Formats: sequence, structure tokens, C-alpha cells
Amino acid sequence: MKKWKIYLILSFLCLGILPCGVKAADCDYQQLSKLKQYANNIRFDYNYTETNNTVKFSIRFTNISEHVILQDLSTGKTYTNTSEMVIDGLDAGKTYSFSVKASTVPAKVFTYTEYTNGTWVEKEYISVYADACANIELKRIYVTLPTYNPYYNLPVCDGLDDYDMCFKWQKHELSKDEFEKQVMEYKTKKVIEEQEEKKQTLTLLEQFISWYTKYYYIPLTLIIIICGVLIYNEKRNEKTNGW
Repeated sequence: MKKWKIYLILSFLCLGILPCGVKAADCDYQQLSKLKQYANNIRFDYNYTETNNTVKFSIRFTNISEHVILQDLSTGKTYTNTSEMVIDGLDAGKTYSFSVKASTVPAKVFTYTEYTNGTWVEKEYISVYADACANIELKRIYVTLPTYNPYYNLPVCDGLDDYDMCFKWQKHELSKDEFEKQVMEYKTKKVIEEQEEKKQTLTLLEQFISWYTKYYYIPLTLIIIICGVLIYNEKRNEKTNGW
């Protein structure tokens, strides 16, 4: 038997033992598009409780359809077919990741519009490959929680509502002593800047009073000299003119 015939037979044998298809490939476009809509419909927000200068967060998810599964990648727990669910006890300043996958409940029926006889008609489409989409990842959700500042309400922060280091949600790695030192340095700098600004905005009268207070002896001396000269001239004129 010629070599090319042997190669041909081997090629057919290899094709025969290969799998006929891959599961992801069997998930048709219409089905996958519908599942992604369910994934995108999931909404979340978060809240917190504050106790003794510490906070714990809760993340609330809504609109989790039966056709998708939300998996918490930090714990492995899964959630599906619920209008609302809450995950408690989460730490500030961390990022939590969630995976949204297709569930084993397929979204088989779809609606679409078709232009027929001059009008658009809404029709239904049933996927014959719906079950093949199960467990395919549809999206990732990342929730980054704010970083809590445990020193924001210390007395040293009184009156500094506009200073970022005194915000409740501010990231830093300072100890309490380091924090108070940095805030006091800012306070001192702010007082000096306000004083300088006040000096620059003095009115002409205020500037004259300020100058006169410092150098009052200069105009006083001039006034005494001028008055002395006038008195001297007056006396001299009296002697010259007589009565």
C-alpha cells in the first residue's frame, strides 16, 4: 500500500476520534446575548455600620434572574433566582470580585422583530441549544469599598471640614500620634497663611493706622518742627512791625 493511502486512512481515523464540538461553541449567539442581558440587569449598592471607630460593609445585589448564577469569588458561595440578597461583614478598603455565570435554567424563548408585508412584527425564537450555555461566564463584577479613616472625628480635626486628612473616607497608614502631628502642622500652616492673607487685604486706612502705630515719631517730629518754625516766624514779625 502506498504511503499516501496510509496517511489518508490515519487522517480519517484521527477525525473520527476527535470530539464533535465544544460546549461553548454549541451556545448560540441569540441565547448568549439574552443571558448577558440578564447578567447586565444585576444591580448592586453598599451600606455600612460604624461601631467604636470601625466599620463593616454590606453589599446588596438585586435582579438576580433564575437564568444566571452570581458567585462570590472570595467565599465560593452562589446566589440565583432572587430579587434581593445581602452579603454582610465586609471590610473597608477592599475590592470584592463576583462572577456571573449562566445557570442550568436556560432562557429558551426570545423575542425579535421582523419586517413583514411592510410592517415590523414581533416574533418568538426558541433556542435549540439553550442547555449548552450553562456555566459559561457572562461577566465579572468588582466592588471596591471606601477606605475608612478612624481618626476623622478626633478633636484635632474640629473646624477642618475641608481638609482631606479629616474626611471619614480617607486612605492613610498613619498611627494616631502621627495623624495628630500632621493635622497640627496643617493647622499651624493654615493660621500663618490666613494672617498673611489678612495683611494683604488691609484697607488704606488700616494700612495707615498700622504704619502710624509703628512709626508715629516721624510725623510727630515733623509736626513739632513745623509748629516751631511757624511760632518763630510769628514772633519775629511782631518785633519788626511793632504795634
